[in-house]
Amino acid sequence: MLTSAILSASLLSVTAPAVDVSATLLNQARRNPIAALKGKPLPAFTMRTTDGKTLTSRSLRGRVILIDFWASWCGPCKEATPTMQALHTKYASRGLTVIGANALEDAPGPKVAADYKKKGNYTFTFTHSNDAYHKSLGFPGVPVFIFVDRKGVVREVFDNFSPQLGRSFDGIVARLVAERA
Repeated sequence: MLTSAILSASLLSVTAPAVDVSATLLNQARRNPIAALKGKPLPAFTMRTTDGKTLTSRSLRGRVILIDFWASWCGPCKEATPTMQALHTKYASRGLTVIGANALEDAPGPKVAADYKKKGNYTFTFTHSNDAYHKSLGFPGVPVFIFVDRKGVVREVFDNFSPQLGRSFDGIVARLVAERA
């Protein structure tokens, strides 16, 4: 009896090893790019539009930004484009900038994105050759949708698309454009 009481007391005094919470969170962020971006400032970018202009995160300061990383060979990406156009049409006058950021093409350059924009009669901004920025954010594929508030903070990130998810994008954008910087 006495032995089991001593053993129980010994077990109760054993403590778990100290855990470095910041290292754990960093490792989770490395495995989960969404966790790494949400709630943090959007990393600075410079993109080239299909009509040869330069677009930067700095030039969009004070606007709500929706970056849609897409590729011409990606079915869900193509399925999402009409949703991006609808959001642009509805919210551009209220401060939304939609960027169709083409990435992961076999032949980077403006042609694929420009042809896609023209064929679909899309009026929002398309950029090209965004592989390096896409990779720097840690995403292995497309589509990826990044919602950024007027202060430049990433509020939502999605790395997939479905019609149901697309319908939720309207509510996200409505909230963001209603906020003041």
